[in-house]
This record gives sequence, C-alpha cells and structure tokens, in this order.
Amino acid sequence: MPSPACYRGLKDLMDEASLRRVVSFLPVVLVGAVLSALDVSAQVPVTPVPESIAQSRANLTRSITGAPGPAYWQIWPVYELEATLNPEDASVVGSGSISFENASPDTLREIYLRLDQNRFLPEVSQDAYTSGISLTQLVINGEDIPQRSPSVEGLRSTILRVALPTPLLPGEALHVGFSWIMEVPEASGFHLRQGRLGTGVYQIAQWYPRLARYDDLSGWDRAPHVPSLEFNNPFSTFDVALEVPAGWLIGATGYLQNPREVLSRRSYERLAMVSEADTTITIASPADSGTASSAETLTWRFRADSVSDFAWAASAEYSWTATSRQRTGRAPLVVHALLSSPGDHEALTRTVSDMIVSASSMLMPYAWDQHTLVGGPDPAMEYPMLTMSNGRASSHEVLHQWYPMMVGSDETRFVFLDEGFATALAGLATGRGIAAPVDAMALSEPMLLPDDVRRVRPLTEFGYWRGRDLLRDLANSFGDTALVRAMVDYSAAWRFKHPTPWDFMASVETSLGQPLDEFWIPWLFGTDAIVGGVR
Repeated sequence: MPSPACYRGLKDLMDEASLRRVVSFLPVVLVGAVLSALDVSAQVPVTPVPESIAQSRANLTRSITGAPGPAYWQIWPVYELEATLNPEDASVVGSGSISFENASPDTLREIYLRLDQNRFLPEVSQDAYTSGISLTQLVINGEDIPQRSPSVEGLRSTILRVALPTPLLPGEALHVGFSWIMEVPEASGFHLRQGRLGTGVYQIAQWYPRLARYDDLSGWDRAPHVPSLEFNNPFSTFDVALEVPAGWLIGATGYLQNPREVLSRRSYERLAMVSEADTTITIASPADSGTASSAETLTWRFRADSVSDFAWAASAEYSWTATSRQRTGRAPLVVHALLSSPGDHEALTRTVSDMIVSASSMLMPYAWDQHTLVGGPDPAMEYPMLTMSNGRASSHEVLHQWYPMMVGSDETRFVFLDEGFATALAGLATGRGIAAPVDAMALSEPMLLPDDVRRVRPLTEFGYWRGRDLLRDLANSFGDTALVRAMVDYSAAWRFKHPTPWDFMASVETSLGQPLDEFWIPWLFGTDAIVGGVR
C-alpha cells in the first residue's frame, strides 16, 4: 500500500469527487493520514472503509463503483437431502450431502457447518427446549470422521468446525455426507422462526446441517447463531425428499418434482390447471386431502436452485389453494397457500401475487415461478420462495424475496440491508411511494463499524427503523424516481451475490452521480437521533 506521502499534490490534479474515490480505496487506518497529507481533511469528510473492503477492491472481487469486481467469486453448495417427519415425537430424521467446488483462491483446511437447532438446547435456550440437532454420521470425501476427535469441535453449539483430512486446493471439490436427528420446537409464544402446533401443524426451518458461508472478506463466517438475528447463507442448489404420513400436505421452498406420485388424480389435475389462466383453484382440503392413499407414508420431492436456504411445512389440517398470474415473456407466476386457519384464501393468494408482480416491475423480476404461503405458529417469517404467513398478506414479507433472498446481504450483521429496505420499499408492492418524514431515534452503537465487517452487534430493531428512514431520507433528497433507479442498479449488480453496506453505498453514489459521505457518516457511523434528515 503506498505511503500517505505519495498522495501529496493530488488535490491540485483532482476534483473533490475524484479525491473521495482515491480515499475510498484505502482502509480506515490510512484515510486520516492521507487526508492530512493532502491538507483536505476539513473539506472532505470521507466514509470509513474497513481494511477487508479496501483489500477486496485491490483484489478486484469488489469495485469502488459498488458492483462486483471482475474477480468476484462465491462458493455454491449443492445439497441432496432426505428426511422423514415423525409427528408422534416431533422428530425429523435425515441423511444427505453437501458438495461444492473451492471457487476461492485459498486453500481450505477446515469447514464450518451450522447446527442452528442447537439454540434450543436446555443449557442455552430461553424460549423453547428441544434436543437440538444430533449428527449421527459425518463423512468427508468417503472418509468417516469420528465425532469425538480433535478434528471436530462444537457438536453442542450452533457452529461446528471440522478439520479436513486433506487440504482443499482452489478448484478442487469436496463431498460432505451426514445423517442427523432433530426435534421440532413447540410454539411457546416466542418468535422461533419455525415450530409446531402440537403434533399436527409443522413449520420447519434450520433443520439440516448447513455449510457456513466463506467469502472474499474474511473467510469462514464462524459467528454462532443468535436467536434475535437472522442468517448469512451461501446461495445453493437443493434436491430434497421429504417423507410424511399419507394424507399430509407439504409446502416448501422449490418446485414439487413428483406431483403424480403424491397427489390424487383430481388434485393433480387441479394443480395442472392453475397456471393455465388467472384463476384461483382449491387443490385439496382436510375433507379431501388430495393425496395418493396407497401407502402409509408418501415422499414429496422438491428442487430449488439459486436459494440461500430450504424451509418447509407439513400438516393434515391444511387447505391448499393456488392462484396464477400471467407474465409477459415468462412462465406464469403461481402463488400457493397451505393454511390451517380460516380466511379468504383466494383473496390472500391474489393479493400476494399482485405484490410480487408490482415489486418485479419496480425493482427487478422475481426470480422464480412460484411462491408458497404456509400456516403454523409463526405468522410472518420469510425464506426463499416461501413465507410463513398464517393467513396474512404482508408487503414487508414479500419484499424480503428481494432483500435478502435475491440480493444476498448478511442478515446477521447488517440488519438494515434487508429489514430496513423491506420496510421502506414495501410501498412499491402496493403502489405507494418511499419519501416520508424522518424521525430516527438515537442509537446505543453505530450501525456500522469503521474497521470491522464481521463483528455481530445487537442492533436488530434499530436496523428496521433506521434502515427504513435512511432510504426515506434519500428519497426526500433525490426523489422516489432517482432512489428507485439506484435500488434497481444495486439489485441488478448483486442479484444472487453478497453485497456489503460499503458496496451499497458505492453503488448508490454511482447511480446518483455524486459522493454522499456527509449523508452516510451520521446515518450509519453515528449514534445521534436524526429528525427531518441530514442535509
């Protein structure tokens, strides 16, 4: 990295915007010294840049314009999972594998698996108690890995470290096999993001060993799962087989691959009709389960690509309705609702389909051809292609299919990039604008740290409201049209990739055509209340 002295004289050659570009390429530890050398520190407030962000720009994995760089890479796991739901003891018994190629330039000597269900173990949980998730077998590239060995750490935690028998070089492939047992937590009045009502209605999430994300900033994400925070998963491909009792219906991330095998002829024919016109059809109900009845159990098979997680729900109490919307140049959009609660399910599916089509026209197209609403104890939790709804249509939850399901921000650390954005942009799904009065409360800690992209801090609620008001104030300053255009540019650049707040800030500046350091610094790096916006 050049010394600050190398930058003396640049202020005679460059305008203020160009100077900002120079220092935006530097880690925060050098910014002050460089500005001092340039004698412009009083005139040019500069957004702090952590060293890992500066290094990623130097490595060309990210760019100062806010787009992925030409050397951007990501590890993309492929999951093959089989599991059986046993309602009598609320257990899921499964086996499967994760395969991936080491797309990074690094040699990997270990991997990390997420066992989020261990947050419910009695020794750590404060809301619900289960036996967590128990690995019964672990195999790496065909070699059995003893669980009670120095190479395996964290079996009773939410993050499991496994030392690899052989280092994984760049470009080489790894195959991880495993089997496991987990217990689905019962609804307890707390927000579990999953759960069951007795033994009859199940919403199932974080239910399998997941590969932690490895990225260009600081390698493996090793943060334990914190119940109040959400997730930071790699985009993946899933092939999943789920066995449930005959007569039960399943809604899931992904597309059902074997409808002829699991549905009665009448339900299969009804399902096939849904996409033919803008109509709503009842596929099955508790009185007419609509499933094949030749066996005690049925195995439903799903496939999903370009998703960061796989969630599902199952019950014999569901009514299944579906609505379609025709889309120009694309397959119809089908919205399914599998709900045990009474209500106007036809209106619900049509409202959600309208929201998806509207947000697609304003931001970027919804990536998939279906969305599924599933009832149960959690009334408002989002997963790729699926919302735990309980009969409610929420534009906020719909917008989560954009942030973070298509634009894969780190939900654990940067809550405002998904919760704040979904809150601010929800109006786009219902025909409203973004600009609005701003009254952001004071913070106990800043939203961002100038020198760290990995530290986890408890700023969940502030992320919702300060993130919302940040976008509102940008809209107040530049107008809804300009802000939507900036969001379109940012979303298109990071579709199925993983941006940071620094990528977002640079992308917005590029789209709006001006530096916004004086805006970002108080909103994201300060703690003061902001009333009426920053000018």
